[in-house]
Amino acid sequence: MSEDRSCIDSGMGEAFDSWLDLFNETLALTAAVPWAFLYVVESTKNPDWGHINKLLGGFNACKTYDVAERNIESKHQTLNVLALLGCWGSFEAYVVDAAKAGLRSRPEMLSNPVFNKAKRRAEQLADADEGQRFEHIIDKVLASIHDKLDAGGNGKYESQLALGGLGGTVPSDLASALMEAQQVRNVLAHNGGKADAKLLKQAPSLGFEIGDQVVITKQMLGKYLLALNTYTTIIVNRYRVQRGCAPLVCYGGMQNLFKDSFDQLFPDAVFPTSAKGVSGRKSLN
Repeated sequence: MSEDRSCIDSGMGEAFDSWLDLFNETLALTAAVPWAFLYVVESTKNPDWGHINKLLGGFNACKTYDVAERNIESKHQTLNVLALLGCWGSFEAYVVDAAKAGLRSRPEMLSNPVFNKAKRRAEQLADADEGQRFEHIIDKVLASIHDKLDAGGNGKYESQLALGGLGGTVPSDLASALMEAQQVRNVLAHNGGKADAKLLKQAPSLGFEIGDQVVITKQMLGKYLLALNTYTTIIVNRYRVQRGCAPLVCYGGMQNLFKDSFDQLFPDAVFPTSAKGVSGRKSLN
């Protein structure tokens, strides 16, 4: 397959970059912050611990110590929650941007009757030009999709992607992990972190009862982040393959829980042939 500008046009490259930026920073923070907190707490046991006070200032040093100690005791629960919520939001934005990229590159797909109502409303935007009306139509329709995820990979995200010609197969192990991650994210964002009936139904293996406080372990967070990044790479590869470009390898190597499933979809996935990946940056590998 040839590598050309068609692999990175219509905003797909920028969308993937935005996702990778947050994903990379999240991995870095979740790796570094626990060690930084441990250093603060352990430093007070050393004879020269006063340098922490001097560095941070007395009051700030005390608050930093308290925060570090609490997070160590909770096994960095707050950090894990913030990481999942942040990455999930970025992932959802990426899916929308990917669907938009597909529609921009194939505007004839707006002939789908699902866009008719939004088209009529867009015609009433007197001050909008053709490009703005196009974006309005896409935004309205994509935002109206709320299909529930299932173990077959169907649901909101595949429905959005299908409108842009980027629908496809989601491996069952990946679909189950995404479904579980979404329900954990939902109770954290909307239910005070308490397990509800939806979580119990869609993620029974977690073993929670209704009303239990949901705790995200390091292993859970790792699985969820790998699932999100594997899925985002599958999506960008669908776009690339449609345009005659080689699919890219996925982050994580042999440590990626979903590597076998990913490899079945893209057995010919390659590392970028140059320092430029999807949109001018080095891709993860």
